[in-house]
Order: sequence, then structure tokens, then C-alpha cells
Amino acid sequence: MKKVKKLFIGVLIIIGIISIVENLKQEDKKEVKETTAATNNQEKKQEEDKKEKTVSKKEKPKLSQEDIIKKNIKAIVKEQNSSIKIKEIKVNKNYGLNDGSYIVLPYLKWDAANTAKTTKKLLDMYSEDLAAKLAKETKISEITVFWEAPYLAESKNIAKYTYSRSEKDMVKEETWYDPWTKMKQP
Repeated sequence: MKKVKKLFIGVLIIIGIISIVENLKQEDKKEVKETTAATNNQEKKQEEDKKEKTVSKKEKPKLSQEDIIKKNIKAIVKEQNSSIKIKEIKVNKNYGLNDGSYIVLPYLKWDAANTAKTTKKLLDMYSEDLAAKLAKETKISEITVFWEAPYLAESKNIAKYTYSRSEKDMVKEETWYDPWTKMKQP
């Protein structure tokens, strides 16, 4: 009976060891599966990221000359003064010259509340600055800047400045001010 008892205890110990070993094997298998799955997910994500970068590089459309000019105008205006808002920018081919050049028509809004005299001086200055900076764009042959100043006249242009190319510079050709705003012609 003692031998049976010892044998029974020995069998139980062996069964316990076997079950512990099996549990450890299953846990190892589970860890290996999880590690493999994590590695696979990481590799898939890296491949997707590479594909996205490749696609985004390929999908970036090349900007047209008109879009480049508009982008430059936006950057110049942003740099000039926070009181200037862009209402619209039109860029048209200059079919009169038929040389591939462009006519640029920025429609700007002056949001600062100044007197007519101060507003005129500032619009003159910012128009000159814009024309001088856009002169670097050799594809621009003419610029006409339109200004609104709601403080002086609601919803209408109060000033217009026209510049044309003269070699490397833009030369002022015409200036117009709305007579109702009391800004005098030069």
C-alpha cells in the first residue's frame, strides 16, 4: 500500500510537471505568435508609409505659372501688413503681347481705419512694394492692383494702380482714386 501511495504521488508529480511544461509551451507559442504578429504589423505599416510617401511625391501636381504667381502674391501681401486682405487674384495671359507673359490683377482690401490721406499714402506704398517685388517674376508684363477700403467706401474699389514692365522693373502707368473718398489724383 505504501508503494502504491508513492507510485500514485509520483504519477501526480509527473502529471503536474507535464501540465506545467505544456502551459509554458503554449505561453511561448502565444508570445511567438504575438511577436510575429507585431513584427508583421510593423512591417506592413512601414510598407504602407513608403507607399504613401511615394504616392504623395507622385501625386503632387506641378504648379502652373498662374498658381506660382498667385502663391507669390499671397506671400508678399502676408509679409506686408496684417490689415491687407486678399479678395481675389486673377492671372491672365497677355494675349496683346503674345509672348507668354501674364497680366496680374490682385483685388485687395485695406481693413485699417485711417483718414483718406493716410489710406492713400499706405495704398500707394503697398502697391509700389507689391509691383517691385513682382518685377522679379519675369513672366509678368502688367499688374493692376485694385483696392477696397470699407472704412472710406463700402463694397467698392477706391483705388487702382497699373504698372507695366520696363526691362527689369515695373513702372507705374496709371493711378485712379474714387473721387468720393476725397483722395486726390496725383
